[in-house]
Amino acid sequence: MDYKGVDSIRIIKIGESRSFRVDHPKKITTIQSTIYRLNNTEPEFKKRYTYETDYENKTITITANPI
Repeated sequence: MDYKGVDSIRIIKIGESRSFRVDHPKKITTIQSTIYRLNNTEPEFKKRYTYETDYENKTITITANPI
């Protein structure tokens, strides 16, 4: 799945994971920063995001966990 912005992360339901393929590995760093910001500024959604990265294949897998 292609990353389309912060809403691509917000729609992940608690307990689910979603993988995104990006066009350049630097985009992974941008997404990681977005996840950090969401975890710290949106506690009302009652979820905390974790991620796994694969720079070689230019993918990031994001999981929404309950707080």
